Amino acid sequence: MRQARGFTLVEVLVTIAAGTVVMACLFTIIDVTLHQTTRTYDRVDATQRARTTLEGVFNELHSACIGPGDTPIQPGSTATSLLFVSQYSNSASVTPVVEHQVYLDSSNNLWENTYASIGSTSPPWTFSTTPSTTRLLLNNVRSAQFQYFAYQQVSYTDAAGSPYMMLLDGANAVPGTSTVPPASPLATPLSTTAAGQAVEVTMNMVVGPGGGTGENTNADLTDASVFDSIILRLSPAANHAGNGATFNPCE
Repeated sequence: MRQARGFTLVEVLVTIAAGTVVMACLFTIIDVTLHQTTRTYDRVDATQRARTTLEGVFNELHSACIGPGDTPIQPGSTATSLLFVSQYSNSASVTPVVEHQVYLDSSNNLWENTYASIGSTSPPWTFSTTPSTTRLLLNNVRSAQFQYFAYQQVSYTDAAGSPYMMLLDGANAVPGTSTVPPASPLATPLSTTAAGQAVEVTMNMVVGPGGGTGENTNADLTDASVFDSIILRLSPAANHAGNGATFNPCE
C-alpha cells in the first residue's frame, strides 16, 4: 500500500485531452450520420411524391385517345402547361369528355384544372372557360417541363429505300443502328396543326421534399428528378414512311 500512488497532473491532462479528441470524433460521426439520414429521408420523400404525381397525370393521358383520329393534346400547350382531353374515371360510369390543364405556377406548385365540354358531343369539342375543378397536384416543384413530338422522316432508309419515320425525342435509335438522332420537339405553344401531329408527350420534373417535420425543403441535394413519356396511338406505327405515309395520334 505504501507503494500505491495517484496520477500526476501531466497524466490527468493527457487523459483529458485524449478523451476530448475521442468524444469530438464521436460527435462528428453522429452529426454527419444524422445529416445524411435526414437528406436520405428528404430524397425518398421527394421521389415518392414526384413519381405518384407523374403516374396520376399519365394515367389520365392513357385515356386521351377517346376515338380514332382524335387530337388528344390541345392547341396552346406549352413547355410548362399541358392541355389534353380525356374520358377518365375510377367509377363504374365513365365521365364525359373533359379538358385537363396541368401547369406550374410561380410559387412552385403544380396544379390541375379540368374544364367541362359544352355544346358538342364529338370532336372538335368545345370546353367551358371556367374550370369545374382545381386541385393541387404537388408542392415544392423546382421545375416541370413538357415536350411534344411528332413522327418525322430521318436521313436513314430501310432495305427497300424508304425513309424511316421516328419520334425524335433524343432517346430512340434508328432501327438497326446505335445512332440516336438529337431531340426535335414541336415548337410551343402548340398550334392547331402541331397539336394534331403530337404523338408523344414527355414530362420532366425536379421536385423537393414536401416540408414534413425535420425536412429541409431548400436543400438542392435532396431534389429528385423524374421523367416519363407516353405515345398516344391506338396501334404501333411502322418504322418507315412507305409511300409518303404520315403517322398521327390515335390511329
